[in-house]
Amino acid sequence: SISVNGKTAFSESGMVLLNNAFHVSLLMASLEMKYVRLPRILILDGIENGGMEDSRSKNFQKIVTEALSEYDVDFQLIFATKNIDDSLKSKNYMVGDEYSESNKSLKSF
Repeated sequence: SISVNGKTAFSESGMVLLNNAFHVSLLMASLEMKYVRLPRILILDGIENGGMEDSRSKNFQKIVTEALSEYDVDFQLIFATKNIDDSLKSKNYMVGDEYSESNKSLKSF
């Protein structure tokens, strides 16, 4: 069971945040300890699930990116998100196009 300040019941968006933070912590453990045999890749899909507001999602992206920037070990993190934080919109973090209403991922002919 997980509790924060003795509380064990959380909002749906809070549970999504905790779930994703747990997975990030597993990645961090694999980066710090060679005996943790987990792949050094993490795909976080649906961080906006549960009604999480865009600002909270973007803040989570920034916090995770800052925490992982401390490591000198090769790894890959993929945020599958509808809105990436502006500070991450660079070739250092993004691969390929950013999709939008005018630049759809599926092109029609």
